Amino acid sequence: METIFTFRIKDPLGLHLRPAKDMAQIFLDKLVEVQLNFEDQKVNAKSPLSLLTLAAPCQSLMTLELSGDQHKEALELFCMKFKDWMEPV
Repeated sequence: METIFTFRIKDPLGLHLRPAKDMAQIFLDKLVEVQLNFEDQKVNAKSPLSLLTLAAPCQSLMTLELSGDQHKEALELFCMKFKDWMEPV
């Protein structure tokens, strides 16, 4: 089963080190495969360094693709922890 979730970054700094680290930690702790898509780039969302290579500014439209046994739990946790940083589309 796969889940796709699209959101827009609200943080004026965009995707910087702290949210990249926190996002990766959420997914590392779950049995989930997760990709983050931005424009024509797709990276492993379990890697903070990969996330930073996206250099996504504020108002960027991004898509998470999640699959695995705990994909629903991982997405719920992401939405809860990042509710002030992003808005669902």
